[in-house]
Amino acid sequence: MKKFVSIMTTVAFIKIEKLTKIICVLDTASATTTIDKDFAEAMNIPLEDHKTKEFIYMDRKAEMKTAKCNIELLSQDKKTSFKLECTAIEGFSKNCCVWPWSTFKNNHEHLKEINIPTYPEPLFGRILIGVDNPDMLVITEYKRSKDRDRPMAAMTPLGWAFLRPDPPGDYSNNIYSFQDSKILADMIARQFEIENIGAKEPCQPYKMKMVGPKDPNIWTPGERLADALMEVKLFKKTHPYLEAKIPWKKGHSSKLRNNSRAISTRQARTHTVEALNKKGILMDEINTTIEKYLEKDYIEIVNQQEVNQGWYLPFFEVVNRHKSTPIRLVFDAKAKFKDTSLNQQIMDTPNRLNDITVVLTRMRRHKFIFAGDISEMFLQIKLNESDREFHRFTHNGCHYQFKRILFGNKASPNISQKATLCSSYEEFTEAITTLTKSCYMDDCIDSRNTEKGVKNVSHPTTNTINSETTFPHFRTMTRPKQRIKASYGRWSRK
Repeated sequence: MKKFVSIMTTVAFIKIEKLTKIICVLDTASATTTIDKDFAEAMNIPLEDHKTKEFIYMDRKAEMKTAKCNIELLSQDKKTSFKLECTAIEGFSKNCCVWPWSTFKNNHEHLKEINIPTYPEPLFGRILIGVDNPDMLVITEYKRSKDRDRPMAAMTPLGWAFLRPDPPGDYSNNIYSFQDSKILADMIARQFEIENIGAKEPCQPYKMKMVGPKDPNIWTPGERLADALMEVKLFKKTHPYLEAKIPWKKGHSSKLRNNSRAISTRQARTHTVEALNKKGILMDEINTTIEKYLEKDYIEIVNQQEVNQGWYLPFFEVVNRHKSTPIRLVFDAKAKFKDTSLNQQIMDTPNRLNDITVVLTRMRRHKFIFAGDISEMFLQIKLNESDREFHRFTHNGCHYQFKRILFGNKASPNISQKATLCSSYEEFTEAITTLTKSCYMDDCIDSRNTEKGVKNVSHPTTNTINSETTFPHFRTMTRPKQRIKASYGRWSRK
């Protein structure tokens, strides 16, 4: 269940190379103006004065890495500009999920006439404006209902802002707007009572909304850069294959170093006989899995001269005896050493996953259904040689490094989706449609009107189903004989 921020939020525009719509939080209880560090880096905002600060709360102390930056905000009508100095804090947005008021305001009669820009996705507060910018916290007008549990709108220098959650249910139509200073003072006093801060609010009922893939026309500059660095190339040799690069943040190579000893200690602790017995797995099964990785050319042994260099990843096993891959090795790319991890040094890439609601809806269109699963999807894509030293691991005293992208790497899901149709098989129009619109990660599910139509998915459009030519599904990623494993069944509407 999401935890929504119920204090005052509004939409504004941040000006860098161009205007980008963001969500701001207005907080009179905050001494400083804050910006999400990952967002600032994605927007290429220069950060300086990097420090580790200690924050003292009533019941605990906490340390956070901070930096300083300067930004320019524009109001909703783009007529007023504000230059702010911000403190960049890592992970701020993750704890600041807000209400999409451009949608929910229409649930309330007293808010319907207010015009505001559409709230941007994802619904995270990117900037918190504190009392170091008091002019931006001035409120000149309120709109509210006489029903006390309803949300209110407040006119700020940035435009209309909203506070309180969006409760369900009917309410009266007693609506009014006011500017009386005494009433405003009383409302502000109530608004920021301590028990209102950090209140937990329930999720709203699900509403149909497309969540992916993200339209390239609305990618941020940071997402465009990350996607360009996440380069996927097709090499057409005897056995064609795809190779991908990791979209690293600047300076990653100097930070991802010298953690082999710490990782070896962790592996020894988590791979004792007792620990493996709890998972229902034997060491011989892990050895067999790693031997298969070597045979399939997924990994390679590290040169003796490079042992203990680069970046090592701890791994653990996910066991499901009912799956085609009963034992899956998961490499912990979030594991930290000296306050950093592999995933922290990788840029955020734009979402390429299909909306699962749309995929399931397409499956229900016709009578005959077929499904497919791409075996070891990530491991079918080769890792650029320069990135392999940052994907090392140790097992039973031997040191290995990955030659393929791996499960656990932050960029792997979007790399795999970018690679899906990197090569073109234009004659297989039915298969391309399924891959493009009816796949979610490595699972495909689609439907056709006839049994013959299902069989035709794996054949060229110009050929009949009796043709020996079949669609080489992800053939460029692995051996020529690997194809989608398809089955079909009947589905009838009731």
